[in-house]
Amino acid sequence: MKADAAFSAAITAHDQAALENLLEADFTWTSADGAVQARSEILLQLSKPGVASEKMQAYAYGDLADIKLTRGESTYCECG
Repeated sequence: MKADAAFSAAITAHDQAALENLLEADFTWTSADGAVQARSEILLQLSKPGVASEKMQAYAYGDLADIKLTRGESTYCECG
């Protein structure tokens, strides 16, 4: 779960460089309502001051992991 901790720390610190290193080129984030955002959109959104996770859950399945981030009324999932 090192990647989860690094991801959470980068979001909390608004560390654009760390997020760029952590997220794969084909990274996508899918909200609970099915809206899909590309890596570039997520990097822009998550690096802005004032954006922080309220609740983050990570689930590991061998080489795959699901990350669920809930902020306010919005839920985002990255599955990979």
